[in-house]
Amino acid sequence: MAPVPPREPPLPAREPYVSSALAIEILGVRSATLYAYVSRGLVRTRTDPADPRKRTYNLKDLEALVRRKRLAKRPNEAAISALDFGLPVMSSEISAIDERRILYRGHDIVAWSAGATLEETAALLWDCTADIFAAPHGPEPAPRVGALREGRVERRCLVAMARLAANAPADHPHARQSDLADAAAVLRTMLAVVLGRRADARPVHMQLSEHWGLGADAADLCRLALSLSADYELNTATFGVRVVASTGASLAACVCAGLAAYGSPFHAGQMALIERVFEEAETEDDAGALRVRLERSEAPPIFGLQLHEDGDPRARAILERLPSGSPCLAVVDAMAGHLGKHPNLNIALVAMRRTLSLPPDAAITLFLLGRCVGWISHALEQQASDRPIRPRARYTGPQSDL
Repeated sequence: MAPVPPREPPLPAREPYVSSALAIEILGVRSATLYAYVSRGLVRTRTDPADPRKRTYNLKDLEALVRRKRLAKRPNEAAISALDFGLPVMSSEISAIDERRILYRGHDIVAWSAGATLEETAALLWDCTADIFAAPHGPEPAPRVGALREGRVERRCLVAMARLAANAPADHPHARQSDLADAAAVLRTMLAVVLGRRADARPVHMQLSEHWGLGADAADLCRLALSLSADYELNTATFGVRVVASTGASLAACVCAGLAAYGSPFHAGQMALIERVFEEAETEDDAGALRVRLERSEAPPIFGLQLHEDGDPRARAILERLPSGSPCLAVVDAMAGHLGKHPNLNIALVAMRRTLSLPPDAAITLFLLGRCVGWISHALEQQASDRPIRPRARYTGPQSDL
């Protein structure tokens, strides 16, 4: 009997696993082919809770295979869809995301971040040793960086990176050791913007905790947040970093691209929205403040993309460290209950900032210092490939009369 042609899965996305019979029908293949997909890691499987003798198959993986088959037959459609969310556009050894966890070069992010400093995370992602941060007095910051004390932190960092990029030689050859030295200097320059002075060789979280006057427990929570924020695969800002890196630009110029994308309503604007939700929930009653936000249709976007079946593991790792009686945890629970979604990293960082009474821009600061490490790792990886990123456009404008 000929296999049934692939078709769209009949079950809604909220049903994460389906029976083998339905999986075979969705894919339009024989059982042996389904098992081959499982053995190659293309379809996840688990025991059927209703019958331990049977296996069930991940619906999202099945849907991805159906799309892949369809696009393989339509190369133009595949090229257009490659830049949409959900379809890989390039290979990377830096990080990976699935429904339950995030990996940094094969290390589970939560387990790794439980004890790693940001510098150790940088050494992992940059594929080097942490010795690059061991300069006796730290690398030189960008020109006049200490004067950058006004305005939002992401904009001050952007100005500092632009100055650093402007001083980079136009024909700077990319050698491994010099690039790593530049990488350390870029991170320390970002830190210098926050501190308002030249950064030294101590770990980032120690210098931040001294600057903010934190105790040991709060300082360690900052260390955790920095490491958890380092990378999250190819989001829009990181992809922009890679595009710029593919031209051979300096690392400072690449980080400029990430900062420019981050300082948008889609990224930094979401953090500001979360802060307002918390503020209203604390000054009024939780339900009333959340109801107002929901009625304005402002609250749903703050949860972002829901990529993890059991919630963002980064957010969970931070929220679990907050005191159980924290009012911020009650607000987070109320948000999740109203919206039916798990909190993401941004929400956890804001809850942490408010619980520890950190400065108003601390959540963004922690995220940017951590993410700077990830941006640099992607820039280094892209430059090593020596391949420009140059997608083609499909013209949809008016046709010529000629």
